[in-house]
Amino acid sequence: MPHRHVSYVNSSSFESSFITIQTVKRPWWHSFFLLILGTAGFALCYLLSNWWNAGREFHFAPYLDIELEIPRVDWMILPYVSAYLMGLASIQRLPYLALKALMKAFTVAGVIGGLIFILFPTELGYLRSVEGLGFWRPAYEILWMLDHPYNLTPSMHVTMAYLMIVPVIQASRSMLTKSALALWLCLVCLSIVLVHQHHVIDFVTGFALGWLCEIYIYRPAVISYARDMVWTSSITSYKDAA
Repeated sequence: MPHRHVSYVNSSSFESSFITIQTVKRPWWHSFFLLILGTAGFALCYLLSNWWNAGREFHFAPYLDIELEIPRVDWMILPYVSAYLMGLASIQRLPYLALKALMKAFTVAGVIGGLIFILFPTELGYLRSVEGLGFWRPAYEILWMLDHPYNLTPSMHVTMAYLMIVPVIQASRSMLTKSALALWLCLVCLSIVLVHQHHVIDFVTGFALGWLCEIYIYRPAVISYARDMVWTSSITSYKDAA
């Protein structure tokens, strides 16, 4: 009788597992539904903690005074907002089971971020002023209306961008595609500071949270799905042979 083998999680086993799970096909709307569910869980944790922190009296100041001299670059609102479209790249480029694993990582990241926000409430050092915004004013006003300046460290915007794009970069074969996606991610990461929505430490911790969830949630989930497929196939072959 076949024996289910569990090996150590490493990059080579992830790569072979990723190839294995690509054989599972689902209609595009299955992937879209997964994305909506994962995003909803992520957003719920963020919005609830943001609402909670808005009513608290004490907030940490996670920045150095010198950071307040960084100028606002108004047009960087474009790459900032574009992060919300990164999920479309995941739907297009990732197989169904990889996206399922990614949504697990996404949900865990949302829960961890929400807990950190509750335990360590923070407040933005930049003043939110419409002065000089001109053409970009409506976009900033909508952003400020939806997102109160308290959930800063880690930047869930960076975490979201990391988790949505890095797995797609890994799955892409074209160097041009990889470079374009990496540039997109870099612009989003820069934008959180240049639109005065976050501070430097928020970027660092947001990137770290995304990386940790990729390594310890997303990758092991992909490997687990692949092993389940191999195990099921082995059982089926054994029964057929018997």
